[in-house]
Amino acid sequence: MSETKEICDEIQKALPNLTPGTLRFWGAWYGRPYDGFHKIFACEQNQDVLTLHIDEDSQLKIWAPHDLQLGNSMFRIKNADRVRWEWSYVRRRQTGRARFFFEFVRTGETVVGSSDVDWYEPNLKTDVSLPAVEIVSLVMPRL
Repeated sequence: MSETKEICDEIQKALPNLTPGTLRFWGAWYGRPYDGFHKIFACEQNQDVLTLHIDEDSQLKIWAPHDLQLGNSMFRIKNADRVRWEWSYVRRRQTGRARFFFEFVRTGETVVGSSDVDWYEPNLKTDVSLPAVEIVSLVMPRL
């Protein structure tokens, strides 16, 4: 069994318990830190590509994912060859474009980000020492 299939199977089992959070790719946030809350609702794999279906008609594709870390409030894929985040932006539908992307490609010790966002300049600065994909949750301590 491939690592991509194993990762997909682990995610499928954990789906009911996964905590929503903010997306981060090699350290580059999607939006402001802790500003958005995205939840995975389905997972599939084809060859060496993992596809995560996320709320609000969004999709995260991860090529050659390695080293999944799952916990009560932790979702991380430590490494990958490429990551593509696609989402629908409802407020932009009147312009004729409603789908946008962030894409990150790793080559050796470098990760290069790109986007087709046209209403602001996203910060796609990456750090190869950080996980390829994280869903960062803000967990409040119990009193």
